[in-house]
Amino acid sequence: MSNFGEALRKIRNDKNMTQDELAILLGTSKQVISRYENGQRSPKVSVVAEFAERLGVSIGYLTGDGDSEPETDPEISDLDLALYGEIRVMSEAKKREALDLFRFLRQQDEKQKQEGKT
Repeated sequence: MSNFGEALRKIRNDKNMTQDELAILLGTSKQVISRYENGQRSPKVSVVAEFAERLGVSIGYLTGDGDSEPETDPEISDLDLALYGEIRVMSEAKKREALDLFRFLRQQDEKQKQEGKT
């Protein structure tokens, strides 16, 4: 990987995401993603670090100073990233509602697992 834009494009393509979807996940705009991918704009170091964290890859991978393949966090799935992207744009009240729903669903899942064991 030779530069930030190429690395960003590869991650986006590997995850079958559009520029809009990646922009939502990263908290920026489609135009900014396009400019990065086309080499028209370079990010600040703090932006690279934030993007690396959100994408679950190393900073070195994004900057071309690391491995040819991203070091992904095995705990972060594509679905986790998609959920994160959706939640980021919600109001605080809706985020609380979503959290309550997730907790309810987790409790239901745990209950089903326990019933299956007996």
